[in-house]
Amino acid sequence: MGGTVRTDISRLLRDHRIRAGWSQEELAERSGVSSRTIGLVENGARRPRLSTITLLAEALGLDDSEREKLLTTAADDPDDDGDGNTDSGTATAVAAAAGEASPTPDTLPYPAPGFVGRAAELAVLLAREDPAPALRIVAVDGMAGVGKTALAVTAAHMLAERFPDGRFFLDLHGFTPRRQPVETSDALARLLAAAGTPPARIPVGEAERADLWRTTVARHRILLVLDNAVDEDHVRPLIAGGDGTTVIVTSRHRLRLEGATVLSLDVLPEAEALELFTRAVGDRRTAEEPGAVAEVVLHACGRLPLALCIASARLVHRATWTVGYLASRLAESGRLLPELEAGAGNRGVAAALDVSYRQLPPHRQRTFALLGLCPGDDFDAYAVAALTGTGLHEAGDALEDLVDQHLVLAVAPTRYGLHDLVRAHAQTIAADLPPQVRSDALAALAHYQRHVASVAVDLLWPATSSRRPTVPPPAGPTVPLTDRDAARAWLSEEHRNLIAGAVRGDVPGHASTLSVILGLHLDASGFSGDAVALHQAAVEDARACQDDSALAAALNLLGITHSLLGANLQAVDHLKASQRAAEQAGDRRAQMRASVNLAVVYENLGRFPEALDQSRQGLRLAREVSDTAAIAPALNNVGTMLAKLDRTAEALDLHQQALSWATDHGNHPSRARAHNNLGADHEKLGDRDTALRHHHLALAIYRDLGDVRNQAHVLADIGDVLIGQGEYGEALGAHREALRLAEEAESPPLQAQALNGIGDALASMSEIDAAHHAHRQALARIRGASEPAQRERAEAGLARGRG
Repeated sequence: MGGTVRTDISRLLRDHRIRAGWSQEELAERSGVSSRTIGLVENGARRPRLSTITLLAEALGLDDSEREKLLTTAADDPDDDGDGNTDSGTATAVAAAAGEASPTPDTLPYPAPGFVGRAAELAVLLAREDPAPALRIVAVDGMAGVGKTALAVTAAHMLAERFPDGRFFLDLHGFTPRRQPVETSDALARLLAAAGTPPARIPVGEAERADLWRTTVARHRILLVLDNAVDEDHVRPLIAGGDGTTVIVTSRHRLRLEGATVLSLDVLPEAEALELFTRAVGDRRTAEEPGAVAEVVLHACGRLPLALCIASARLVHRATWTVGYLASRLAESGRLLPELEAGAGNRGVAAALDVSYRQLPPHRQRTFALLGLCPGDDFDAYAVAALTGTGLHEAGDALEDLVDQHLVLAVAPTRYGLHDLVRAHAQTIAADLPPQVRSDALAALAHYQRHVASVAVDLLWPATSSRRPTVPPPAGPTVPLTDRDAARAWLSEEHRNLIAGAVRGDVPGHASTLSVILGLHLDASGFSGDAVALHQAAVEDARACQDDSALAAALNLLGITHSLLGANLQAVDHLKASQRAAEQAGDRRAQMRASVNLAVVYENLGRFPEALDQSRQGLRLAREVSDTAAIAPALNNVGTMLAKLDRTAEALDLHQQALSWATDHGNHPSRARAHNNLGADHEKLGDRDTALRHHHLALAIYRDLGDVRNQAHVLADIGDVLIGQGEYGEALGAHREALRLAEEAESPPLQAQALNGIGDALASMSEIDAAHHAHRQALARIRGASEPAQRERAEAGLARGRG
């Protein structure tokens, strides 16, 4: 090519590139313009199109004056390119309207490398509507880093052939770190320049520019991608085109554009997230460590494409790193976001999220920051009202607004959550709040949780309410719990949050109080693992507060839970420590509770005389302190120990007393236990029909209470009675249901009891091999010296012959 050397534009472009510190290849990667074209322009061998200069200016991050100078310099160069041809810039709709032949305007950046999946979303973007609208708008929204731009650009290239009059892409920088959003007037100027309008012909006023833009593309079918918009007002003046035009708008804000198809992006499905990571890192490295890959992709990065790209890039550029090593770095406390920022600069996850946060009004910023203090996985408007000190409707409006900003997830109609990376960002911001603000917010949330938990448990277990602390209502709104179903539902929804908040130990006295409130509910519902965590946190909390009464209560509950798990020797240690703490505090009620529970543990260990002594001490203390809720359990305990010592007639009398007391005082758990104990007494006396009647009465009460653990125990007792009656099929069914409930309750001792019952029923049906298998499984559930009765029963079952 002959040639005019374009020294002005060549020198100016090269100066900007060098100032940015980039090679031609790096500028090419960022702009979507090939490195060959950049080299030809800088060498003066090619006259650049204005659309090319627009892309380069965008990539270089030039300010408005620098961009205008670059565009003007390119437009002012002579039109003759040395071959006798003329070029008005890039092809334009204006030139086409005038009948001039010119190339199609196309400012689409290169397709996103490594794009995977999104088949359903692409189908929406590529769909041909019937009848076709005059102008089709698709508004794509989603959280930072979810892949909105990649999807829009990929779809645009797939759609390109449908739009012979032009394909336009404009980054509006609505959420670009350290950059202001593109003003509407400037955006119109860039679109006009991309369409080939010389700078001298672009009007100064925004309204005039909008008119010219609409006129320019009015009769042409174009594809217009408006990326990274702040809100609806940011894009409305830019939407234009003739019949058949498609406009794709992306934003972190949920846009409400008239007539638009709305497409909200979530994080990638599991398989697509794994595919994206594997493509980048390589099959060999990922195949060697599937567990670590899952940890990085599904947990640390939360299937967020931006996080996956950054994490995979770190591995690609560090050949000595394993996926497991990366996973360990991401798992370090407080290191998740910094690790996903390293080397990414303004393109990191934290930087992207921070832009969304900074664009919130101050009162929304405060709410978002305080959400970083929330324990557990999710929350509702009541909890957020407590945390933020606002009203219910104000908290709900704030949450819905943050959902629209894709900073909060709507996980159910009234429940909300945070993506793990967003939660980490909120926690970082919360850490910078004044200490008093943080402590006040956490204390208010803890008070709210204790109060509602207390109301809920009292609805479920009213007879034992005197054993639990009364928590006054907080100043703010509280969720209304009017019946037991509502109470169960709230405890189920808030379970993980309650445990997490107590275990975290942010508020002195909270764990020890919540431990007493939730203890019975957790044990009855089969949440033994969570109960151990809560009660252990309560022990530490009470010691930190130097509160011996609270310590006695926490150790008592910890002992009960270990006993239910079959760890009876540990339970003895905890309960004896509880007695000592109660004595130190002069708390006779706490002494009484520890004695009653220590009796049960000694029973489990087969130490019946000691169990009887502790039972009698518990009953004496219950009567001395006039604890009406404790008298029936204590009577039940004494009767049970007498029965174990084969003093059945005395046991029967104590259990009748327990039943009468529990019935008179509305103590339903103790009433159920008394019925079950009476069933055992009558079975020993040979009256199996009466025994079954009492057992079924107990089962009905426990079912009404939702007490899974004791349902399992009673069903196993029913199964044993049925075996004695020769009803082996029914007995087997009862024991299998008992096993299912015992597994749900996470109770190895009850599982052993049910498995032994299954073995005995099968042996009675001459299925010896299956019976032996059940007894072996029962032995596997028994820990150490715990549960000697069930151990002896399993060993006896295994000793049965096959004849």
